[in-house]
Amino acid sequence: NPMSCASSHQPEKGFADGQRFSTGAPGTALARHTPTLVNVGYGALQFWDGRSASLEAQALEPVRSPVEMNQPLDSLPTELRSIPTYPPEFKQAFGSDEITLERLGLALAAFQRTIVASESSFDRAMRGDRSALGDSARRGMALFVGKARCVLCHNGPNFTDNRFHNIGLFFPKLKPDHPMSDRGRALVTRLTDDEGRVKTPTLRNLADTAPYMSAGQFRSLDLVLRGYNSPDPFSTGANKDPLMQPLNLTDAEVADLKAFLESLTSPLPATVGPPN
Repeated sequence: NPMSCASSHQPEKGFADGQRFSTGAPGTALARHTPTLVNVGYGALQFWDGRSASLEAQALEPVRSPVEMNQPLDSLPTELRSIPTYPPEFKQAFGSDEITLERLGLALAAFQRTIVASESSFDRAMRGDRSALGDSARRGMALFVGKARCVLCHNGPNFTDNRFHNIGLFFPKLKPDHPMSDRGRALVTRLTDDEGRVKTPTLRNLADTAPYMSAGQFRSLDLVLRGYNSPDPFSTGANKDPLMQPLNLTDAEVADLKAFLESLTSPLPATVGPPN
């Protein structure tokens, strides 16, 4: 299988892939949009449905998944040992050159924790650089924590509450193979209250990570903002979060809010290719 983690998490696309649904193996369209890895190390649970409690637990799931990398884990350490550069690197990192699945999870998680966004215009402004944000972005920040109510779910330094919400984009009663019938968190907890709930994503570097939402329903940030600002935000599907209320923003306010959201973009760490 020619796929790697970077097939879906491309540095130049904000460590996402720019597609509505990622392509798995062999050429399979997956059911969810690839989330960014930006600041993923700060997340409490991993995957849109939170089924992994740590990055270490998450790291090998796409590798073993038959619709993603489709790599048998039993043979993976042996395959990696055949690449000359890996054993000495494992020895340097772990004290011995033994390659195990546990160490693979640790190594992948350690790398993902280096994908940190903390140097955006917003961050510089919060550190006292009053010139870092323009007037429109400053007005947008006031809207973000006020009239637009974004902060109710997108809060803290990583702009996520690390919780799960059904914002009205899912319709669990549709046929099971419909991309909009994702049961979300309920697939993990089996609780009716969790139907359609997915993890609140970070907003950091979102200007680089279109399309948006867990099923990539919106191809642009303008469409996302239009959806939240509509008289009846998204659908009226069952179990929609009561926080979903019309925002009643003017066109000028929507533009200011967008300017603030775009100010959350940071330069990301450079990455290197795999060994020959």
